[in-house]
Amino acid sequence: MLAKISTDSTQLAKNIIQTPVSTTEHHLAIYVQNRLANAERALAISFPTVSLLLGEEGFRAATALYLTMFPATTGDWGQWGAYFPDYLRQQRKLDNFSYIADCADFDWLCHLAARAENNECQIASLSLLNNLDSY
Repeated sequence: MLAKISTDSTQLAKNIIQTPVSTTEHHLAIYVQNRLANAERALAISFPTVSLLLGEEGFRAATALYLTMFPATTGDWGQWGAYFPDYLRQQRKLDNFSYIADCADFDWLCHLAARAENNECQIASLSLLNNLDSY
C-alpha cells in the first residue's frame, strides 16, 4: 500500500511539473467565472423565488447579463440586486411572465427586511393594532 501511495505521489508530481504554465487569458477567465458564480449565488440568496421560476440555466443567463449592466459597486454582494426586478421587466422574453418581476420585487423586499436592523418580530406590539380604527 505504501508503495502505491509513493507511486501515485510521484505521478502527481510529474503531472504538475509537465502541466503548461497558464496564460493570462486563462487566469482572467478563472476570475471572471468566479465573479459570475459569486453573483449568481448572491442573487439566488436575494431572489430565491425568481431563481426557482427561471431555473438554473435561465437564472445563470439573467445573472450574467445583469452583472454586465449593473456591476457590483461594493464588496458586499448582499447589497447588490436592487435593480434586478426592473431588469427582469425589461426582458422581452419574459413579457408573458410578468409575475416573475413582481416576485422579484417581493423577494427583494424580504431580503431587505431580513438584513434590516431590529428585524425581530415583537409579538406583544401586535396588540397595538387593536387600538387603531380600521377606517
